[in-house]
Amino acid sequence: MAGAAGLAAVPDLSSILPVRAATVPGTKGLVGASVFGTDRVTAGDAFDDIVQRPACLNVQRVYFKLSQFPTAANSPQPVGDLAAAGIKMIISFHPDPALTVTDYENLRAAIKLLDGIPNIHYEVALWHEPNISLSTFPKASVYRAYVGYYAPAVRSVNPNIPIVYIPAMTGFGIKAYELAPAYYPGDVLINKILADYYGNDHLAGIKLEPIMAVADGAAGGPKPFGLAEWGDSNDRLVNATDFNAYVKYLVGLFTTRLSGGRTNGDIIWFDGGGPDNSITSPTDFKIPGFRKVYDALNG
Repeated sequence: MAGAAGLAAVPDLSSILPVRAATVPGTKGLVGASVFGTDRVTAGDAFDDIVQRPACLNVQRVYFKLSQFPTAANSPQPVGDLAAAGIKMIISFHPDPALTVTDYENLRAAIKLLDGIPNIHYEVALWHEPNISLSTFPKASVYRAYVGYYAPAVRSVNPNIPIVYIPAMTGFGIKAYELAPAYYPGDVLINKILADYYGNDHLAGIKLEPIMAVADGAAGGPKPFGLAEWGDSNDRLVNATDFNAYVKYLVGLFTTRLSGGRTNGDIIWFDGGGPDNSITSPTDFKIPGFRKVYDALNG
């Protein structure tokens, strides 16, 4: 069942479960790194050895595909292993954009399953980077309705699980970064904003201030703001000089937030997408910049 029938069948709890504003201003988030492999914990340990910072042990991203949900602690994604290692997760779910009762209930079941995993610490994103998925969400209102439909599936099981808005602050030929504020689902539905933002985006002149202003202007006080993905490139290689300028911008932006009494969200390196972004050698030019971000911003 989809569309209007689905909406009628499931109560919208968002209006009675308001999001709490940040209560501890000036607080750092975690600086982490998402590293992939057959054994993500082992792969993360190897990354941490290279960068000499325990980033992968802090927080990582987990991605479920369209209408894909966990059926066990480690199937189809190793959330159980990550939780057992003490790793916080920002989990992306992609329930059906047709707004089906089936995926509403599947998402509810997923939250119940996750909540049953010992020591788990996680947050939920509903379709990250919607502002570049224009074939699915051609207008901001379509994405806002999507989150309005599925957010109650999360909160009706556990109202304390943060729901995260993850826009892409990039160009991709459509100036997606300009769409990011409009795609924000609203202060009631969203607990924090974590942008995806890479070195090539910074080199193109794209800045984080417009989407950060959405977090800072939230009703009830500023919401945490961070990065769900950062790294050298999501498109083309950025050289060491430009990468260092990108790092300087990030450190300046997020330390200024802290000194201004605002709360940072997590800041998560994306160690994927090929050699442009991955750190696999102790001689990688990106390591000093990674350490600068970690040392300045990890809470």
